[in-house]
Amino acid sequence: TGVTGVTGVTGVTGVTGVTGVTGVTGVTGATGATGVTGATGATGPIILPNARISDNTTQVPGTTSPTAITLSTNDELHGIIHPSSSAVITFPTAGFYLITYSAEVNVDNGVETTGLIENTPVNGIRPTSTFTVKVTNDDTIPAAIEILGFFVTGTTKTLYVQEVFVLAPGEVATRVYFADLDAFEFQFVTSSQAVEISAWGKDAAGNLVAAHRLVPAELDLIGPVDIDIWVRKNGSDVSNSNRRAILSTTNTPEVVTAAFIIEILAFDTISFIQAVSDASFGAGIYAFTPIGEPAIPSIIVTINKVSNIF
Repeated sequence: TGVTGVTGVTGVTGVTGVTGVTGVTGVTGATGATGVTGATGATGPIILPNARISDNTTQVPGTTSPTAITLSTNDELHGIIHPSSSAVITFPTAGFYLITYSAEVNVDNGVETTGLIENTPVNGIRPTSTFTVKVTNDDTIPAAIEILGFFVTGTTKTLYVQEVFVLAPGEVATRVYFADLDAFEFQFVTSSQAVEISAWGKDAAGNLVAAHRLVPAELDLIGPVDIDIWVRKNGSDVSNSNRRAILSTTNTPEVVTAAFIIEILAFDTISFIQAVSDASFGAGIYAFTPIGEPAIPSIIVTINKVSNIF
């Protein structure tokens, strides 16, 4: 066969023909297996209204009329309204709330007494012939002291000692009074809670009479003084919310506590009230500042919403 000749030039492409009809769609295949469900995300935090409110000031009413207790510090405040140093707490959210409080109650300038000391003669000799009083001022400022002595004849008590003096900070004073009496009593008025007083009887030979010895904690407050604390809602007293402390010794604080559930409607308010039976003793709620320790507020209030109103 001879050599193939050169290929000729390609001719012009012809017109494309009409597209044919689309065929019928095939059957859809089976759905694949569902994958494993992913882990549920963490639930967001739910914070119910709560609060811890306190006061770091001493509040002495100076009157026997009910007096609102102010609260100076919002330690924690969530969903509850309380302007600092206000006596009123407002609740924007209705519900049942657990409310607790603790208060440091005290009296600091009452009249303390030895009580009536019997000194009946034994074999014609009275046990105590002199009565020694020792006073120390542990305060950082001067303190005024008044000592009153009484002797008793039958049903009559007669003043026979009255002495007023001032002690400098850290100063100690000793007073010796005649006490060769059938019965006597001494009373002490001080201007500071840091004044400590002890007293004891001595016989004619100067020996201590143990039965007539009194340390500071054994002196009784003339009174005593009642301190009541209760709650008001929307300006009205909450029934059965009152607590009472009966103080019979000066500068011996006690703690009054209470816990109760109150039904609160939206924007109800509560406040705490104190009242004293005698305003002359410096009775009230007291704050303290121990060295090297947290402060002791005069009152601490905690509030927690426990449920909705159904």
